[in-house]
Amino acid sequence: MIVRVTIELEGENNAKQLEAVLRGLVSAIEIREPARAELDAPSQAVQIEAEKPARSSGGRKSGRKPRAKRGEGAIAQLRLLKEQGYFDQWRTAADVRRQLETVGFPSDNKGIYVALKYMTDRGALNRDQDQGSFYYHI
Repeated sequence: MIVRVTIELEGENNAKQLEAVLRGLVSAIEIREPARAELDAPSQAVQIEAEKPARSSGGRKSGRKPRAKRGEGAIAQLRLLKEQGYFDQWRTAADVRRQLETVGFPSDNKGIYVALKYMTDRGALNRDQDQGSFYYHI
């Protein structure tokens, strides 16, 4: 049996759209043994039409990391540490990252640096430099 598949893309003719169409086709394929009548019948061209998947309104673009819920971000965690007196002593960004990991909030260095910079810019924390390292405190 010969099957011909024609895919026509409208609008954005990009790889993501094509990938979505192909994934839909692969999931819809059913492999089975042909019946005797199908073997004797002349070959037929099969055309499969796939529509571009609709994007939900207000949703985030695919491939982007979902946003943290309010109160769960690095800044909220730093505020909590400040309230608990963690910044009464001088702390490096690495100290802060390790502390956040111990309370179950893993984060990358960039996220910690951005949050600490935000807190210092707003006056919630002080930042001093000693021997090439920044130290954060109240």
